[in-house]
Amino acid sequence: MSAFSFNTTYQPTGDQQKDAIAQIGIMQNRAVQANLAYQSCRDSGALFKVLHQVNNELHDLLDSLENHTPLVRKNADELIALLLLFYIGRLVSPELT
Repeated sequence: MSAFSFNTTYQPTGDQQKDAIAQIGIMQNRAVQANLAYQSCRDSGALFKVLHQVNNELHDLLDSLENHTPLVRKNADELIALLLLFYIGRLVSPELT
């Protein structure tokens, strides 16, 4: 049994901002899952692939929104910081790759 529980699906509410925040949360979960998988098998190629996909999906999501509320922007900024942490962490720690 996993020590982590991840929300991988959501039911759209019809509220564009709430749906965007839910999607960003799912993207964060995917990034964390990819990093945990990397720690298990040290497959940096798979980690970078997921981080790249999540980054592209985030930008597509933000581009599709009519406007960004501060809460959406905050969640997006936190996801970007997380992606950078995982990405840079692998680049500056070559002994881990």
